[in-house]
Amino acid sequence: MLKEALQLVGENPEVTIAAMFAFGLGLAFSKKTAREIGTRAGWKSEISGKSFWDGWMLHMAHIDHTKNETYDEANRGLCVTVPEHLYMHEDARGKAGTIGLQECQNNFAIRQLRATPIYNKHKKK
Repeated sequence: MLKEALQLVGENPEVTIAAMFAFGLGLAFSKKTAREIGTRAGWKSEISGKSFWDGWMLHMAHIDHTKNETYDEANRGLCVTVPEHLYMHEDARGKAGTIGLQECQNNFAIRQLRATPIYNKHKKK
């Protein structure tokens, strides 16, 4: 399913969000909020500055996964590359409660992130 979704990715990073939602790939934020986070960041990682247009797959990652009324707000997220998102979850191993997850939930996120492509196929030349 991920392969099919990635085939829909175009020059516009918002298409990536729409494709991932269409294939039910479990984005934590709503489309609207994910778009807001990506737009705020200029479709670049807020950690490294690596951009979608340079070929990096970007994620909108929760800073805190605690489920409450603010879970889907843009100020709860960062635009990051897949390796950065993976690092965030690996860094929380053994202390997942500090990011609002149980250890089994964090371990599941790590497994999913390790299987996620880190580059998109539309790197600008």
